[in-house]
Amino acid sequence: MNRFRIRALAASAILAASGYAGLAPSSAAGPAGFDPLDADPAAIAVAVRMPDRLHLKTGDVTMRIAFESDDKSLEFDEKFELELLSAEGRASPEGSPGPGEQMQVARVAAADRARLADTQAKARAARGKGLGALDIALSGGCRLGELAPEHLRVSTYMRTQAQGEFFALARDISLARALGVESTAYIPTCKSVP
Repeated sequence: MNRFRIRALAASAILAASGYAGLAPSSAAGPAGFDPLDADPAAIAVAVRMPDRLHLKTGDVTMRIAFESDDKSLEFDEKFELELLSAEGRASPEGSPGPGEQMQVARVAAADRARLADTQAKARAARGKGLGALDIALSGGCRLGELAPEHLRVSTYMRTQAQGEFFALARDISLARALGVESTAYIPTCKSVP
């Protein structure tokens, strides 16, 4: 049986309905017809709801697509550093961020879209022959002053259609866990922000 799962900040589950796609439990199986392997690479976007004093740069949000199989010739592991979009004209999931929060939206860079399309084609060709994974992760980042204790959570969302709605991948994950640090005290202070 071929399965494909999505992990967003270490939250994961297998979605048996499609036979190969999976979503984090908070996504409630995602939208009807969701298929990350058939999505236009230019349309894929990830949104991150996070504290307003956390600063990310291009490359701090990553998407990884991997496939494991008994047939080693089918295996691959590709990582894409997503580019952050400016605030103007970008859609946000679930309305405006609350007090002390911000929403950052990132997409696959134009230079990586052909590589993503090739990766999707390899995954589609390998259906039924192993286990695939799509991971969304945060790394890096810096803080603009102290982080308010009541805003130390992160949520992630994805869309696979250019004008489509975002759907939740993971909600209210600890910021320290999302960044892979023991405590938010380990998040460095920003030296300068463009």
